[in-house]
Amino acid sequence: EQYTVDIQDKHVHYKFSGIDGDHEFERNVSGKFHISTPSFVTSTLMTQMKKMNATQPTTYNVLTTNNVWSFEADFTENIILIERTLDPVDIKLNDKDLTTTHCKMRETNDDPKHRGEAANFYLSKHFNIPYKAVFPGDVEVRIDRLKTYENDYKTMFKS
Repeated sequence: EQYTVDIQDKHVHYKFSGIDGDHEFERNVSGKFHISTPSFVTSTLMTQMKKMNATQPTTYNVLTTNNVWSFEADFTENIILIERTLDPVDIKLNDKDLTTTHCKMRETNDDPKHRGEAANFYLSKHFNIPYKAVFPGDVEVRIDRLKTYENDYKTMFKS
């Protein structure tokens, strides 16, 4: 998958290369947007682009596609609503007590029969990386190990 973005014109060129060849698609996109990835760790990075409102849901424009190994369709623009709690939430993850920001995330174009369902994300205070998420249907994804690499790589980045 390759996204080429002209930031000034808000024009996105999308290319997917698979076993059945290349598929290309272009579209103008409105406002600031985030390109989703299949990685759990990067799933909430859009919250770094716009500060979350503490009193009402914050909207994020996300470009997404179901293409993984083969081409299924061009990317779509989705509006995601993220609602955060005011107070930090403590969770236990692999015998460690962590303080997180709890957010509920839902798409605005959800199927009406699933409209009330939201994914619950528990974000770290460092770059809003998710520690854990609970999706509708009680599917849970969480970070398995937490490690600080600062001591391992201190000498690599000298000021």
